[in-house]
Amino acid sequence: MRVLCLALLAGCGFSPASNSASDGGVDSASDTGSNGSGSNGSNGSDGSGSAQGGQVLHLGSADAMPGGSDLSLGNVMIDTMALTISDTTLAAGTFVHATQLGQSTSVAVLHVRALNIGSDSYVQVVGDEPLIIVAGSDVTIAGTIDAGAQGTQDGPGATTSGAGHASIHVNSGDSGGGGGSFGGKGGAGGGLLDLSLGGCLVVGGGEGGTYGDDAISVLVGGSPGGPSSGGCPATGTGGGGGGALQISSFATIQITGTILAGGGGGTGGEDCGVADANSGGGGGAGGAIVLQAMSVSSSGYIFADGGGGGGGGTGMDSSGDPGADADGQTIARGGNGQGDDGTDGGQGGLGSMGPNGGMIAGKCSDNAGGGGGGFGRIAVSSGFANTGTASPTPTTTLPL
Repeated sequence: MRVLCLALLAGCGFSPASNSASDGGVDSASDTGSNGSGSNGSNGSDGSGSAQGGQVLHLGSADAMPGGSDLSLGNVMIDTMALTISDTTLAAGTFVHATQLGQSTSVAVLHVRALNIGSDSYVQVVGDEPLIIVAGSDVTIAGTIDAGAQGTQDGPGATTSGAGHASIHVNSGDSGGGGGSFGGKGGAGGGLLDLSLGGCLVVGGGEGGTYGDDAISVLVGGSPGGPSSGGCPATGTGGGGGGALQISSFATIQITGTILAGGGGGTGGEDCGVADANSGGGGGAGGAIVLQAMSVSSSGYIFADGGGGGGGGTGMDSSGDPGADADGQTIARGGNGQGDDGTDGGQGGLGSMGPNGGMIAGKCSDNAGGGGGGFGRIAVSSGFANTGTASPTPTTTLPL
C-alpha cells in the first residue's frame, strides 16, 4: 500500500508530511481502525488550518492520505455523520471522522484513489459535519454533487455564526425574518410601515453578520435565515445554511457538471385559520466549496449562493409561498406573499449581486416577507482554468 501511495504522490504539488500514519492507506481495517475514527489531525501542523509546506488543507498529515480504491458514484446520498454512502459498500477506514486542523470541530473524510461522478448522477451530501474528499488520482465530476441546504434543513457543516435574526410580532402584524450570512450579508426581513393616524413602524428581522475569510481557512458552511413570527402555533423556520465541501486531489479535478453548496429557502407565512397569520422566514446563506489540486478546470457550474426569503401569509385566507433553494441555475426567488396582507420575500444573493430584503408591508396587521440569504464562498487552487460559471467569484490563491 505504501508503494501505491508513494507512486501517486511522486509528481504532486502537495503531500502529507513525513510523520503520517505508518501504512498510509485506507483500504483495510488496520489502516485507521474499524471504529470509524480518524486521528486528531495535529501532526505536522502549525494550527493555522491552511496548507503549510504543501499539506492538504484543513487536515493533519495522518488524516490526509488518499485511498487505495477508485470510487464511481451514481444517484446516492453521502451521510457525514453515519459515514455511509447509500447503495455502496466501503472498506473499513475509507470514510472516517477527523478533527479539523487547528480547530476543535470534526470533519468527515472520504479517502479514495480516483473519483468519478457520472453525467447522469446526483450525489447529495447530508449530515452535520463538513465533507473532505482526499483523492490520490483524478477527480471527474460530470454529474452533480450537492452539499447545499434542502429547504429548512442545513447542509453539512452549516453553522449559526451569521444566522438571520427573528422577525417581530406586534399585535396581529409581523415583520419578516432576516436572511442568513456568510461570505456576503443576507437581506433584512420586511418591516411594517403604516403612516396613517395610529399607525406603526416595526423593523424587520436583521440580517446576520459575515464571518470567515475568502481563503476559507476554517472549513465551515453558511448560516440559516431567521424565523418568522405570528399567531399560528408553529413559528416558520428560516432556510438552512449551505454546507461545506472540500475536494483535494493529488492529481487533477475536472468539472463538466455541477458542484452546489447553496442556501435553503425560508418558509412561507402559515395560515392556520386565525386572523393573525405568520410572516416569512429568511433565506439561508450559501456555503463553502474548496477545490485543491495541481490542476483544477471547470466548464461546468460551481455555486454557493443564498436562498430566497419566504412570503408572508394572509390570515383566514392562504399561506405565503416558501423561498426557493439556491440551485445555481437561476436566482433563488423569494416566496410570493398572499392576499392583501402578505408581502413577498427577498431573493437570495447571487454572484456579485447581494440579496434583497423582504418587501415592506403597509399595514400594522400585515405579514412581511423574509430577507434573502447572502452568498457563500468558493476557494480554488491557483491556476484555476474556468470556462464555466462560478458564483460567487472564486478566490484562486490556494496552494496546489
